[in-house]
Amino acid sequence: MRKLLSPKYNRMYEVMRVRLGKNLSRCVFIILLFHLAQSFLFSLTMSPVMASGKKGLNFSTLALSAISTAFVFFFAFQFLYGILSFFTKIILARKDVMGVFTSGLRDRTRRAHFVSVVFTLILIVAAVVASAVIFLYKQDILSIVEEVFLGSSDTKENMAFANAVGLAAVFCAVFFGCGILLSIPFLFSWNIIFDDKKISAPKAMKKSFSLMIGKYFHFIGFVIYSCLKNIVFIIIFFGINTLLSRRDSIIANFFSMLIGFLAFTQEYTIVAKAYTSIPIYYYSLLSENGMIKAENKDNESPSE
Repeated sequence: MRKLLSPKYNRMYEVMRVRLGKNLSRCVFIILLFHLAQSFLFSLTMSPVMASGKKGLNFSTLALSAISTAFVFFFAFQFLYGILSFFTKIILARKDVMGVFTSGLRDRTRRAHFVSVVFTLILIVAAVVASAVIFLYKQDILSIVEEVFLGSSDTKENMAFANAVGLAAVFCAVFFGCGILLSIPFLFSWNIIFDDKKISAPKAMKKSFSLMIGKYFHFIGFVIYSCLKNIVFIIIFFGINTLLSRRDSIIANFFSMLIGFLAFTQEYTIVAKAYTSIPIYYYSLLSENGMIKAENKDNESPSE
């Protein structure tokens, strides 16, 4: 396969700025809806652990919680297909409806189900890797935590809490980092099955891999490029809030709440941009290399 030309960052960002700017409120709303659904589903995975109560955790409780978590990931990816369909319609200037949010669950071809299973397996692999890191380097992690917190938290209770937080932080960092890096090559699968109603899910994932693997770091660079301004704003807001926290006054507290709200809007804008970057990059890559199908030419390709 010939080497694909890379789409230009500035052209893709201009499309993102225009399309997202006109629909930002709806985009933030559907992301909030997605996060609420995720929170509700993941709260259910904690039911076996909470039900154990004073009896303590055992293998069956942990196994049941792990299985329920895997099912939650599967359903979350079903919703993710709906979200990316929503953002794709916005990018292509097509008529969108909020009902597309559940389109993955209603997919009669089962292709969205297959892709969701693969992404769930990827996260399971990431969880195994994160667990292995904790198992192999537990003592090293605890040593670092003790060096950082021993001076100010030298009681057993505080150190136990600090150790738990340290292990959890390392697990989450490895889990999400590994999960994201392994998932990136298959992100275009959603747009491929969205566009081609006849292609099978395995072929869609294979095609996504072939398109993305050569542009892996270029795609990551575009996501960072598109979110850089918002990241800078969040850092500035954090610095201002740090200064305001030193002043105990009504005015300082008011401005602290205002700054916190502005930071919240920047965080959700970053999430919206991250989701939007997938269809923008996909269609721009196809257009840059003359791979846009005839039926898509009237849909205002992002690179046109």
